[in-house]
Amino acid sequence: MKFGYLPDKLMSLLQRMPARQLWLIMVAASMAMSEVIVAAMEWWLLGRVTMDYLLTGIVTSVLVASLIVGVILQASAQARRLAATLVESESKYRTLFETANDGIFLQDASGFLDCNQKGASMYGLSKEAVLGRSPAELCPERQPDGRLSSEVAAEKIAAAMRGEAPCFEWQPLRADGVPFDVEITLNRIEYRGAPCLQAIVRDINERKLSERKLHREYALRQRIIESLPGAFFIFDASGHFHTWNHNLEEISGLNTEEINQAHPLDVIEAVDQPQVAEAIKRVFSAGRAVVEARILTKGGKSIPYFFTGVSADIDGQAAVIGLGIDISERKQAEMSLQLLNETLEQRIREETAKGMARERLLIQQSRLAAMGEMIGNIAHQWRQPINALTLLLANIKDAYEYHELSKEYLDSEVSKGQHMIQRMSSTIDDFRNFFRPNKEKQRFIACVGVEEAVKMVRPSFSNHDIEIVLDGCDESCEVLGYPNEFAQVVLNALSNAKEAIAARKVAGEIHIRVESGEAATTISIRDNGGGIPDEILGKVFDPYFTTKEKGTGIGLYMSKMIMGNMDGDIAIRNIEGGAEVRLTCRNSDLVAGSVPVKQNAQDVTNIVR
Repeated sequence: MKFGYLPDKLMSLLQRMPARQLWLIMVAASMAMSEVIVAAMEWWLLGRVTMDYLLTGIVTSVLVASLIVGVILQASAQARRLAATLVESESKYRTLFETANDGIFLQDASGFLDCNQKGASMYGLSKEAVLGRSPAELCPERQPDGRLSSEVAAEKIAAAMRGEAPCFEWQPLRADGVPFDVEITLNRIEYRGAPCLQAIVRDINERKLSERKLHREYALRQRIIESLPGAFFIFDASGHFHTWNHNLEEISGLNTEEINQAHPLDVIEAVDQPQVAEAIKRVFSAGRAVVEARILTKGGKSIPYFFTGVSADIDGQAAVIGLGIDISERKQAEMSLQLLNETLEQRIREETAKGMARERLLIQQSRLAAMGEMIGNIAHQWRQPINALTLLLANIKDAYEYHELSKEYLDSEVSKGQHMIQRMSSTIDDFRNFFRPNKEKQRFIACVGVEEAVKMVRPSFSNHDIEIVLDGCDESCEVLGYPNEFAQVVLNALSNAKEAIAARKVAGEIHIRVESGEAATTISIRDNGGGIPDEILGKVFDPYFTTKEKGTGIGLYMSKMIMGNMDGDIAIRNIEGGAEVRLTCRNSDLVAGSVPVKQNAQDVTNIVR
């Protein structure tokens, strides 16, 4: 028997035995030793053994029994120490288990076997409410990627049971039904003699929210970059592009890989590269620079661009953030403006000549229209004298036939005829003087100009059953302008009123009032011709605009020009039953001195020479 080996083997065996069995063995060993000693003494008494043998047996039995007891006591002490260590280890484990920042779950096929408070609080549940439940009860039907939660869970559990340690992101549900994000690591362990899974669950909801926010901000930044009207780019000090928008690819004709390998100067026309390189240096040294240069596309097209750049720090490296705007239209406009400036004087002469030609045409048309009015009015003025002359000649003939023609009678009748002819000649002179334009501005009484115009047309208007009434005429209203042209404006207003009244076939009334103000004199001409339709009221002063079948559309246009040339104005508005023309003339006392203001009005108002 090798006693050196026995204690070690025996110790190992005894340490694995429960304490109750150790005590039973120790009692059995004591009883066995007692029986051995008794048997040895019986043999000694019977003379079968010597005293030496007896003593040797007794000593050996005591030693063996002592050894067994010693081993048993030692094993018992070690067992107690081991139990204490296990208790201490369990306490430490439980402490770590409960105080861990991550959720820890133990589960088997039946559901959760155990969990720490952190894990239960993640779900918004108590620990008791978690134990015994299946993980499927705390998950939505599908995960964010669209896969079934049950399908993904089965896949990860199978991998863990095969000895792998899968780590994956998961989205369970809180007790209130709100999903949140976690990271799970699964491990297979032995728990109470059976295999199960340990799940370490880390709450990454805040991280995922931050990631989603960053993703949204990145997406927003990209949308902003892509929405910029020009070419956006970021490149570092070595000229390597970090970021650009799709516009840069479309403009340059380069694809993503080509831009990634290109230098900023590679897309610039060679003649402009030095100034662009200098602008890049200014960005890095001064923080900002602008430059105009032409982009040379992959297809060889040259496009002028305005570039602006600022310096920035990108991941610890100095970089340029820049934007290029297409200025082709501006350059074209500048060229057109330069060409226009070069030919401006010639164009002004040409347009002036065209304008004068148009004015001469308007003047000629206005002259012809005024001549027609003049002839009609002369016809009205001559009608009575011609009838009287016809009657006078008939009287002379009758006197001759009845032998009553004496020298005295003939002289009397001839004198009457000459007087009538003189009146007719005077009428022609009156009309000729009336239509003769004034070359210079003059001071004149506004009432006189109005009365001269009324005098010309009163017979014609009376023939059409139209009465002209001067409601008030302030003889002190002295204005500055062209008297004859002013009278023509009044005459034109009266002529339009006559036509409007005649169209209505009513007894016409035209009321004229002349009133003086502090700065100007106002002449109001009102009629009962029914007024002007609102849709055309704003067009009556346009050249060639007319509603008359044979109208020229230049009467009111010329009136507007004449009044403007006199620093005055003309306006038309509708009133009850008709229309009102208001002429505004500048008072002569507003002009210092008595020297007439010279102004050539012939080009505008020379209607009848």
